[in-house]
Amino acid sequence: MRGAPFPSHAYNGNRPDGVLHARRAHPDWEYATTEGPRKHWDDVNQPPLDDNGDPDPTWERNLDAGRPGEGWERFNYTEESYWRRRKTHTEEATATAEEIPLEAAQASLDLRDAVIDLLQARAEHANTAADQACRFAITFQTRIDDARDWGRRNLDTDQQEQLLRVLRGDSSVPGQTDPAPAEEPQSELRVGDKATCRHCDLEIIWEPWFWDGRGPNPPVWSHTASGVQSCSIRPKGGSKRRWPMAEPTDSPAA
Repeated sequence: MRGAPFPSHAYNGNRPDGVLHARRAHPDWEYATTEGPRKHWDDVNQPPLDDNGDPDPTWERNLDAGRPGEGWERFNYTEESYWRRRKTHTEEATATAEEIPLEAAQASLDLRDAVIDLLQARAEHANTAADQACRFAITFQTRIDDARDWGRRNLDTDQQEQLLRVLRGDSSVPGQTDPAPAEEPQSELRVGDKATCRHCDLEIIWEPWFWDGRGPNPPVWSHTASGVQSCSIRPKGGSKRRWPMAEPTDSPAA
């Protein structure tokens, strides 16, 4: 009867394998299709032919393709029967060899070896660093123990306690204070202070240099009359090209 399932082949359309067979995409199976005229095809149940032109009994009807449970389909002018058979181990090995060329497999092995070497190098580096840190810790602890033993032999009780606090990292050691920061010398002069010039005996004033509004200008001694620093009277023996600057009488001689 047309479309009747083979007795040994169960319809499994509700299983995941059935979905793959319906799409003719199961990786463990191969598929074939036979074709004939619409409603006038006598060889509808004949499987595909082998290399000698005879029906190949290794094929079974693909009941999951076409009409569910029947394995065939009818079109406007033709009919198709769908077949499937399980792949042999030789075919699977050949397909695998074709999918993965030898060069690609070798490159994959080389990459694996490179990753393994890198991981081994990192592990060796980590072990070396850990061993070095362990040696440093042992040396540091040995020196601390030596310092404590020396303190027990050479220091009194209070000094030993202070030494132990320092070794423990306790910053609050009795009697230990940070030196006071040095105070910067501050000028006793204030802007507006006046004095007598030691060169010309005229009045001078301590004020910022040039009140031009650009500030902050440093304060200097200037003559109140002229507002300039240089004196108008050159002392005897002074250079003709250099006029002395305003200085108070208590300033040391230039």
